[in-house]
This record gives sequence, C-alpha cells and structure tokens, in this order.
Amino acid sequence: NLNLAQADYDEQEISPDFTVHPLLRLAQPDQTKPAQTTPVSQPDQAVSDAQPDQTASTASNSLADLCAAYQKLCRNRQSQLQTNETTLNQLFLTSFHLTAELSPQVQLSTLSLQVPTTSAIIRTFLSYVVGCALGRFQPPTPQPLRPPVPPSLQPPAPLPPSSLPAPRPPLQTIPDLLSYLNTFLSTYFGAGNLSANLNFIADQLDRTYHEPAPTTIARYLAKQFFTDHARTYHHCPIYWQFTSGRAHAFDAFLYAHRYYPTNLTPADPSTKTSTLSALQSLVASAQPSPITTRCTPARRARIQQELQAYAATLAPLAADPPRLNFDLGIATNYARLQPLLAKLPRRRNP
Repeated sequence: NLNLAQADYDEQEISPDFTVHPLLRLAQPDQTKPAQTTPVSQPDQAVSDAQPDQTASTASNSLADLCAAYQKLCRNRQSQLQTNETTLNQLFLTSFHLTAELSPQVQLSTLSLQVPTTSAIIRTFLSYVVGCALGRFQPPTPQPLRPPVPPSLQPPAPLPPSSLPAPRPPLQTIPDLLSYLNTFLSTYFGAGNLSANLNFIADQLDRTYHEPAPTTIARYLAKQFFTDHARTYHHCPIYWQFTSGRAHAFDAFLYAHRYYPTNLTPADPSTKTSTLSALQSLVASAQPSPITTRCTPARRARIQQELQAYAATLAPLAADPPRLNFDLGIATNYARLQPLLAKLPRRRNP
C-alpha cells in the first residue's frame, strides 16, 4: 500500500521526486526503466505490495488517448489498494471475531488514491509545460514516437550534457508560453497531432463556442492558471504572474528562484540583467494579448491606460529593485513585489 501511495504522490508536481509528467512517460516510454514489482515471498501472503498490472498503453500519441490510458493506470492502482485494504480488514475482523458485526469492504470514495478527471490531468500537464518554459524542470531528451509500453514509476535516467537545451529567459509572456507549448507538443507528441492536441486541451479549459484553441489556452494562462497554481502550492506560489490588472494588457510569468535584483555585470550586455529591467523592456514593447485582440475601441483605450499605469508603477521598483530572501518564505518575498503581481486567490473553506 505504501508503494502504491508513493507512486501516486510522485506523479504530482508537489512531490520532491517529481521529474516528468505522467503523460510524457506514456508518450515517451524509453525515458524510464520497466516497472519493478515486489514478488510475494510467501504463498499464503494475503496482501500484495506489487504494482497493479500496468497495461494502460495506447496506440497513438494524442492527448485524449494518453489521458484515458493514465486514468486506466490510476484506476488499476486504486483497485489494487481497495483489494489490499479489504483483505487487511478481513484479517483483523477474523482475528477479533467481528465478522458477523462488521463488513470488511472498503468504498472507493474513502481511499486516498482517486482517479483524476481529464480536465485535472490537462491542467497539471500545462503546469508542467510552464515549469519547463520557466526553467524549473528539465524536459527529457525526446525519443522516437512509438506506441507506449507499460509506464514505469522510476525517475528518468540523467540526461547527457549535450542534450540540455539552451536556457530560456526568466520572464515568459503569454505568447512566449503559447509558442513553447506548440514546440513542446510537436516534439513529444508529434507534429501531426498538434492541432488535435491543442483542440483537446482547449476543450478541457472551458472553451467557448467557436473560440480558437490558442485563444482559450491564452485566456486560461492569463486568468486562471495562477489561481490553480497558488492553490496547489497552498498559497505559496513559485510561479509568479506579473500582470497589469483586470484587463490583462500585459502578463508574464517568472519562476521565483530565477529572480535577479540587479544586473550581474552591467558592462557585458550578454549577461543576465535584472528581472525588473527586463520586465520594463517587455512592457514597453508589449503587443496585444491573444485575449484582447478582438475588443471594442473603448475597451482598447482602457487596456492602453492600464498598460501605462502599470509602467508607472514598475518604474520606481525597477530603479531600485527589492532584494528577496527566500529563507523568509515565499509569502514574505511575494509581498515585496505585490504591486506588480497578481493577487493571491482566496483560501477555500475547509
């Protein structure tokens, strides 16, 4: 049971051992070694700690099929846990002569392992892609696309230095993230599946009628992604959204640990510049967001006013950038840049 719970937890981004999203494992089976199971050493051993039969493979690399395959894997894992718990209950009830009073059956709803919805899988997948774009995760070396084999729960083998991609700028705007997503999907799931995969992602993000897939994804990244991320990390987000306001005239994301308060070597323009100086350059050259390209003249004027107000708020902070100390925690450091960042979502009632 511990192995089953650990395997499920390690497929979540908040796990210290998380390295690759499970959809990528299914599409890129050569990234990991075959799953290892623990053999039953005694013939009469009632509870199995072996992994469930991981035959959730698919013949294509479309996200729809991969999500279904991953849900099947989670369902098998959940079923194995239910069987183990029921067996344990039966042993205890028999030992204490309570079989007539209590039932050993365990309901699926009471288990800690649950099967994620398709929408939840896609949202975690987008979070992983954003993490790769911001420099938090190292995407694996692409393997030739082929029908997946049973996935492994072991971490991928270390990448050779020659396969590491060039580092991306710390700040990523919404168009940057959309471009990276297109490249990511084409690389790992096939260019021929790009359109179908984009449409599938958009369908899971509350797509409106006849809305283009890139617009739906851009709207989610601008308006909902940070809320989902902050709640996943219990209101201590590590992906910070620089946003101009409710009209979303400008949006950019930063991995908190890639924040630079000052120019490291101002004499050399090829080196890293301060994060807020780079933000100033992005705001000055901001192009219309994909979610604001179709709007009335009055709303376009409000968007321009919002952008000018954001630039005015940014100017004094860029002139004297605050320094962050992550030993004090995310919340304290987030507050130092709060005028430029999205507001944290309200906490949900327990």
